[in-house]
Amino acid sequence: MKNFRIKLLALLLTASMILSACSTTDSSGSTTNDNAQIGDSSTKLSLEYQEDDSEDEDVDIADSVEVSLNGDSISCDSSNVSIDGSTMTITSSGSYSISGTLNDGQIVVDCADTDKVYLILNGVDISNSTTAPIYVLNADKTIITLAEGTDNTITDNRSAKSDDTDDSGVPGSAIYSKDDLTINGEGNLIVTGNYNNGIVCKNDLKISGGNLTVTALNNAIKGNDTVTIKNNASINISCDGDGIRTDYIVEDESTDTKGYIYIESGNITIQSIGDCLKADTYLTIDGGTFDLTSNGGYTNGTSSSNNSMDMGQMHSGGNGGGRMFNSDDMGDMTMADGEEFNRDDMGDMTMPDGEEFNPDDMGDMTMPDGEEFNRGNMGDMTMADGEEFNRGDMGDMAIPDGGEFNFDDQGDTTTTTTEDTLNSKTISADGDLTINDGTFTLNSSDDSIHTNANLVINGGTFTINSGAKGIHSDYDCTINGGTIEIQNSYEGIEGTNIYVNDGNLNITSSDDDFNASDHTETATGSNGFNASSNAYLEFNGGYTYVNAGGDGLDSNGDMKFTGGTVIVEGPTSSADGPLDCGDNQNVITVDGGTLIAGGAVGMFEVPESESVQNVIYSVSTSAKAGDVIVLADDDNNVVCAMQTTKDMSGVIFSSANIETGKTYHIYVNPTYDGSFDQYGFAEGGTCSDGTDVGSVEVTSTVSQIGTGSVMSSGFGNMGNHGNKMGQ
Repeated sequence: MKNFRIKLLALLLTASMILSACSTTDSSGSTTNDNAQIGDSSTKLSLEYQEDDSEDEDVDIADSVEVSLNGDSISCDSSNVSIDGSTMTITSSGSYSISGTLNDGQIVVDCADTDKVYLILNGVDISNSTTAPIYVLNADKTIITLAEGTDNTITDNRSAKSDDTDDSGVPGSAIYSKDDLTINGEGNLIVTGNYNNGIVCKNDLKISGGNLTVTALNNAIKGNDTVTIKNNASINISCDGDGIRTDYIVEDESTDTKGYIYIESGNITIQSIGDCLKADTYLTIDGGTFDLTSNGGYTNGTSSSNNSMDMGQMHSGGNGGGRMFNSDDMGDMTMADGEEFNRDDMGDMTMPDGEEFNPDDMGDMTMPDGEEFNRGNMGDMTMADGEEFNRGDMGDMAIPDGGEFNFDDQGDTTTTTTEDTLNSKTISADGDLTINDGTFTLNSSDDSIHTNANLVINGGTFTINSGAKGIHSDYDCTINGGTIEIQNSYEGIEGTNIYVNDGNLNITSSDDDFNASDHTETATGSNGFNASSNAYLEFNGGYTYVNAGGDGLDSNGDMKFTGGTVIVEGPTSSADGPLDCGDNQNVITVDGGTLIAGGAVGMFEVPESESVQNVIYSVSTSAKAGDVIVLADDDNNVVCAMQTTKDMSGVIFSSANIETGKTYHIYVNPTYDGSFDQYGFAEGGTCSDGTDVGSVEVTSTVSQIGTGSVMSSGFGNMGNHGNKMGQ
């Protein structure tokens, strides 16, 4: 009896997750970038580049102080250089041309606060087993220039830093600068940080050229205040921490102008265990080529790919220290009596009336007081043995990693363990993130593009594979252009408010392709879903194709179409729908553009009559993967057509070419003389024969072909608009 009881507890938990799965704002020579954002989107970030930051400044090696590295010794005739064995200290401004090999030695810059020092690396190999090979202790600015055609190697050979290493006052990287640092030139620089980091600058770090290869135990390149990259600098990184990052303590978010990363151009390849690009405030990319992989890529994803239950938000650990719960682990869970939990046994469970348990019956279950089943009423439920249901019994269930299951953890965010399913992102910013152009190949275990503020994509070409969200912003996510292909993701694009104004988007996810959800909202509606109406999803232009395992387009607020083309191949599971808006009196409206959305009909929502543009839908289409579905008028003139890649029971059409007063048919597999694009979409042409699903004369904004009930476009309004038959 106890075994049955615990299995039912697990089942009820699963049901609650199914319910919650339905839901989910000037100096001379400097240049200014007007696109980088600070604070709100109207504030611009000034990024100053002086002439001496660029590799094309006239620095004559012949006029520089010559420094020769001779294995265990150093030779230099300048009075501005002091030498102590294999350590050289530069004490005054000037240009120093350095060549040769230095074993277990160090180059130190220790000048006045106003001094500017040029280190011309003209073919060097410098290593050190006790400290940083290059150490800028004090100066106004140090410029490391990589002489054209030279190879330069800097190696920190100290033993790997452990957690209990006392490194106060010890430079923790191969190249370490306490003041501004610029790296430029046309040579090669190979940096190895065996102790901790590769290159660290405590102030502003600028990379204006050169070919850099950085390998590090922890972070590869870090500028505490800022990191800026331009002039097509080539950077290749392999590290166990973050690839390129800032580390700035923000004191006033409204006025601070530090902590940013700005990339004007470059060829950047990063393999990191942590984030590839990580800005403590704002991040702006104007161009470049990026090949970024975090924590082994999307196959090490942090989110569950199970799209029928929102198990991805659960944790296997009651104290916030466990890894993310995966529904596939349910088979490994042991019950209180020691037996292994088996999901297949769920169908053998019988309800109080003797019938076999069917998850689809959950909505029909009534509580002891006669009310409809509600997760909040779970405490009132009695078990088969007569005992009252107690969520506290969930703690008897053991998770494979030994943590106790905690019901209250189900909505928590992911925490990490020692093996860290690290929340490793390829591009991440705590402030506004703006991408104006570039070519991006992103492969992340967590979100690929992530900001805790606002995101704007104005252009670029993106190929994304994500173990979590392909693109995420806590507030506004605005796409004004670019070609974005998300090949793998848990959810494709997420933000509180999502605006697609232009661009070519091809999004694939195991759950929702688009998810507009207010991240600040914690209230729940009468059905246990997120009740926020602050979220918003709008399509104003461009071409969007989505292929979703869960909801195709999901907004916890309103959803609106005003322009562009949107093609939705939605779920085959009846627990989700092609379109899904909020349950707080929210609506889906179509005022323009072209929309085709198809999928399962269990949670099928259609646009409301407030729409300006005509809509025709059917929930009796019965199309199979590979079939052609066509909307045509009485004269067989095709309005638009779709060649599906999955089974579809329901389909929605909306186009400016659907005219009031005319009769339209939906055909499956007719003879069609039109041409489909790469996403299976076509407009125009004529058709003949095929299976006629039915016809309707358009006399109102929303018309139905065939029979069958649909949900309203606001789940909470289902009682008011639960049946639209006959429209």
